[in-house]
Amino acid sequence: AGSVKFIVWKSRVHPQQHQAKPGTVLSKQPFLIACGEGALEIQTGQSEHGVYMNGSQLAQSLGIVPGALLYSKPQSALQRRTRVLILGVNGFIGNHL
Repeated sequence: AGSVKFIVWKSRVHPQQHQAKPGTVLSKQPFLIACGEGALEIQTGQSEHGVYMNGSQLAQSLGIVPGALLYSKPQSALQRRTRVLILGVNGFIGNHL
């Protein structure tokens, strides 16, 4: 478990058949991640503050193992709350968070 970010610079679709949940790491060499259909092969990338490297080196440097599940925060968790401005008849101005 952890929250390590990495950037994918080059990838390609890989036709490997699998029964894994999308986002599951299928292998480290080549670095394959399960998709709804087939898999994504990470050819090059880098860790958040690291150097550019090939996919299998990236998986090794991040400690990624087959069976690990990659994910990102849901978009709804990143959305900003709505603010409401209240204007009263007598000149009162306020807001509700």
